[in-house]
Formats: sequence, structure tokens, C-alpha cells
Amino acid sequence: FLGGMHWPPNADGVRWFAREMLPEVGRRAPGATFFAVGRDAPTDLPAGLPIVAPGYVDDAQSYWDRSRVFVVPLRAGGGMRVKILDAWSRGVPVVSTTLGAEGIVCRPGEDILIADTPQAFAEAVAAVLSDAALHERLSRGGLRTVRAKYDWRTVYSAWDEIYEST
Repeated sequence: FLGGMHWPPNADGVRWFAREMLPEVGRRAPGATFFAVGRDAPTDLPAGLPIVAPGYVDDAQSYWDRSRVFVVPLRAGGGMRVKILDAWSRGVPVVSTTLGAEGIVCRPGEDILIADTPQAFAEAVAAVLSDAALHERLSRGGLRTVRAKYDWRTVYSAWDEIYEST
């Protein structure tokens, strides 16, 4: 997870994932580590679990490089989830709640996995970590979606068609 945890919905999502899902992810995908990167990372995350919560970092690239899946376990909030676009643009598969993907054009099963219960979310994360074909499909699907729907070069060409006709 990468996001400012001074925003209560982000902090809630990180806590929820760490407490309710990470233990099951660890059972299904031993060796998995949860990176909770961002300003004001919660200090009350469960002890004894593989969690790295460095807080704010100047450059998150080293965390992206080590990430096999990006989680968006949001239960509240609003707006478009730019964090999903960022993960897709880096080829990192995404598992999100329905609310976490709100405002994003996505195709569940092709470019993202959507799960709203702790059990389903943990299963989805573990599947991405253990199934190379699923990982590859989501990675490629996310890249396709972000390039087709959110890359300014693609989006602005549609504007050119509109303005040329006026």
C-alpha cells in the first residue's frame, strides 16, 4: 500500500488489511511482506506480522521494485484512486475493494481483482502471489487499461477530434 495515512480512510484500510487479511495471506503465501508506505503510517499495527511501515519516503521506487501485488483495502473515502493507476503503470497487479476502485475504469479478473470481505481479499492477494499466469494477466491488463484510458497522449487525442470538428 502506498498513500498518505494521515487520511483516515487510508489508515483504516491499512489497519484492516494488517489485522484481518495479512495473517491469511501469510498462511497461503509464506514469506509475503506487507509494505505500508506513506506519511503517518499507523504505529498500532499488529506485532509479529511481516509488516514494513517506514512512513513517508522521498522515493518509493525500491518498494515498487519489491512489490508483487498492490492492495487497496479501502472501506471509506472518495475521489478517483490515482494509486491504482500508479500501480498499473508500473505493471504491478492490483487487488482492491469495490470502494477502493471507485472512479476507475476497470475489468475485474482482467486488470484488477475486486474483493470486499477479508477472506475473499486475502484469497485474491495470495492467488496473485502464487499464480504466475494470474499475475501476468493482471499486470498486462493493468498496463493496457492505464495506457488506453488514462495516458494523456491517448486521452488528449480524443480531445483533438472534438476540437477539430468545431
